[in-house]
Amino acid sequence: MKLIILSVLVCSNLVCHLGYCSVLHLTDDYLPDSWSGVCNATTTEGKLSPVIIKCEPSPLDSAQLSMHRLRQWASNRTSNFSYVFDVRCKHGGNISLPWPMKSPQMVGLHIQGCNILNIFDDFGKPAVESLPDELKVLDIRHSVMKIRIASLLSTIRRIPLISSDYNCGHDNSLENIVFRNVSYKLDYRGMRSVFSTTFSPVKLRNSSSTTEQTTVNSTSSISLSNTTKSRPTPGLLQFTDMLANMLNTQTQCQYDNLTSLEESISDTLSVYHQQFLVQGSRYPNLVFLNYSFNNINAMPDPFLNWRLYFPKLQHLDMSHNYISEAYFKYVPTRLSEVTYINLRFNNITKPKVDELIKWAQIPKLFIDIRDNPIHCGCDLAQFITFLGNKSFYQGKGLEYSYIKNMTCASPENMFGKVLGTLSVSSLPCPKYSNLLAPLIIVGIIALLLFVLLILAVKFRREIRILFFTRFHILLPGDVADLEGNKRYDAFVSYSSDDGDWVIDTLCAKLENVQLPRRRFGETTTTTAMHPNQNGLCSLKSGDQGKENGILVSDGSKTEGQTLRLCLHHRDFVPGMSILDNILNSIEASRHTIVVLSRSFVNSEWALEEFRQAYHQSIVEKRRHLIILLYKHIPARDMDPLLKRCFKMFTYLDVSDRLFWDRIVYSLSTKQKLPKEKKEKTDKSRKSADASDDGLAYTSVFNIESDVTRQNHAMRQLSSTSSSLTDATFVSDLSESDGSVTRVDIDFRP
Repeated sequence: MKLIILSVLVCSNLVCHLGYCSVLHLTDDYLPDSWSGVCNATTTEGKLSPVIIKCEPSPLDSAQLSMHRLRQWASNRTSNFSYVFDVRCKHGGNISLPWPMKSPQMVGLHIQGCNILNIFDDFGKPAVESLPDELKVLDIRHSVMKIRIASLLSTIRRIPLISSDYNCGHDNSLENIVFRNVSYKLDYRGMRSVFSTTFSPVKLRNSSSTTEQTTVNSTSSISLSNTTKSRPTPGLLQFTDMLANMLNTQTQCQYDNLTSLEESISDTLSVYHQQFLVQGSRYPNLVFLNYSFNNINAMPDPFLNWRLYFPKLQHLDMSHNYISEAYFKYVPTRLSEVTYINLRFNNITKPKVDELIKWAQIPKLFIDIRDNPIHCGCDLAQFITFLGNKSFYQGKGLEYSYIKNMTCASPENMFGKVLGTLSVSSLPCPKYSNLLAPLIIVGIIALLLFVLLILAVKFRREIRILFFTRFHILLPGDVADLEGNKRYDAFVSYSSDDGDWVIDTLCAKLENVQLPRRRFGETTTTTAMHPNQNGLCSLKSGDQGKENGILVSDGSKTEGQTLRLCLHHRDFVPGMSILDNILNSIEASRHTIVVLSRSFVNSEWALEEFRQAYHQSIVEKRRHLIILLYKHIPARDMDPLLKRCFKMFTYLDVSDRLFWDRIVYSLSTKQKLPKEKKEKTDKSRKSADASDDGLAYTSVFNIESDVTRQNHAMRQLSSTSSSLTDATFVSDLSESDGSVTRVDIDFRP
């Protein structure tokens, strides 16, 4: 056991650290000239150790430490020995340290707390670049690299000329690289004119001090940050183009001896930094990789495929970042060593089941996610259920049993609770189970209401009609037209050839329709006012009931109001001229129903009735005219005015399933003629009169007085006296009981 302890102490050089080795202080011959005031050289007695040149410069020291002076001293000295250059600056001392930091026989370079100057001064110097790679340890900590913009721009412009010796540095000899808490300070002194010429759109910040500097925290390579989202200026685009040229160099670096690489504690690492780290570079023996404390919010892609770039990596430290998930990719390996990936103190709040399963499937991998702020909300239910799956912890999954011992960080009422002790019911989940059925019902009702709304909008006209005719309900927006000083509800204009249908069907049903009461909610005893209660249009006894869904009556009931029609065979006044009967009947009626058929078109008196009804629509400024399409008529056979009205007004088709509902609704509600349609009607009427084909009885009535109107009508009738030869009037057909038998009047020539 004593031998084992002794061997460990000797191999680790711990004996010297414990004070059992004597340290020899060397003379000033082991130091460059003028450095003796700030540096000293030491070595270890009895050991083949390099000379350690340790310096502690301060800003007040007159001696200027520089790699150039150290390289001159090392090249001219007569003794042959390797050395370590260890500089620990006091209060921000300066040192000139150009890349690639080469000096003969220097095997170690340690810089701490210093301002590093002239980083690009050795670019393009073959004598320096060709020096052999001897440096094994490069360790820079808590230092600032001050970069002059002039030197930076000059280097970027010549970047296509960069050599592998300059770009890779000591790639053949380096074993350990540390860049910890290294920042950059850009120095603009003396560069205002050069910078404004090169990048004219970019404005420099004004400063009252003599020094204009910008500090950028970063790692060993300058990289663009992804935090700026402002629109790039032309100068910035030019700068990024030059930077892209630098990153696309074709140099190849082979770090065969490098086993440890650390670039930690940086605030502005580019999201592409790790991508450029592996571009054109090989790390076949890298074991330790540290990128902790770098504010990385997503796992870099080269690290997700770490075995492609670092085949022997055993430890990847990504702790103290802001990584929220890490889906590592499966890459086969023949190594026996396990890769440990440290993701502690990140931002993994919602671990996922598939992520954990993927980790357990990758061989030779262990991921540590402890000390992450787990949010134990309802969305963690699946993960909590999975943690209770005992089969997962068999084999490699056993390594991740530590997750069950992790604790919740939020919400506040779950803080400190162990994940392994939780159940789904203990999570702060809203209780939706009892609301599922009501939510489904509400959803179905909402869907039905939406469908009904669409149907109601599409068929709003039909709904108004059916509510009025079937349920006797007048919807808002409709105005009943059952009041007024008109004797008739409608004058029926038809051809005698269509008389059977008009009398037996149209008149019989309309004059027996029971309409809604004039005021809803009130009772009334108004009797249907009809000039012939048992007239020719009355239904036969026993025929009362519903016709096509409309409530009808035989005329004897007094509960509601019925329609009153004016028919020329029944209601024309005997002894009065035909034209006066037509005019008086139209004026005494709220509407004129035109039963349109081929026979109607061929009847001169029927067309005259139509013209007078059309004129009445204009006088009353309402839809006085109601056109019924009884039989189809080609447009070429129609009168010009009739053709225009047929296109302008909505007509009722007898074959329509809702025909009876539509006509009752049209006769019972007010429908004003829209202004634009009234104007079109006036134009159509004038056009029709101007283009008339010679009918002798075509006219326009001013209705200034009955006398003027009648005289004008009689002048027309005088020109068509031959048309009245077959007209027959019956002046007194009344029986003793007051009933009327039948009146046959034929107005057609």
